[in-house]
Amino acid sequence: MAIAVASLPGCLAHQTFSFGSPDLEAAFYRLKETAPPKGREAIERLEEDDTVIIHLVKGRVSQFESRGAETAFAFSKDAKPACMMRHPWSIGIPWNRNFDIIYDEELAEQAWEFPNPVEAQLYHELIGHVARILDDPSSTRDPKCETEPYAIDRENEYRQYNRISPAPQSRRCRRGK
Repeated sequence: MAIAVASLPGCLAHQTFSFGSPDLEAAFYRLKETAPPKGREAIERLEEDDTVIIHLVKGRVSQFESRGAETAFAFSKDAKPACMMRHPWSIGIPWNRNFDIIYDEELAEQAWEFPNPVEAQLYHELIGHVARILDDPSSTRDPKCETEPYAIDRENEYRQYNRISPAPQSRRCRRGK
């Protein structure tokens, strides 16, 4: 199934979203079906953008406080172990529009004090991190404690829309501290 196909030099088809496993692809489509309208529109805009690559892949996340997913620029030191030799063709895609979303299934399935579905994790990464970076490239220079509360707020919009318990803010990145 092709997603957001557009021409690139050399007649190669471009897909904004690429999946490292069938279950991540299925989770993405469930997310799209269950996203709040504003989030669904943002995902559809991403699908139509032939200047972006987003590779969803399973692996180990490097972030200490992650609940199971992280966003990294493709070919960064954080993304390389999860995405080595499997990243989609990306000639002509700027480095700051070329992402890996790494889903750590083992970490995500740990006993959390609240539901932690993969769809909420993907929404957090796509809308809370990727879309923000694309809208404001300078946000990549912001400290994690400034970007993470925003991403958790976006995730909680998804959770509220789907009547799922909210995710708490990071213990290390509480607002006002």
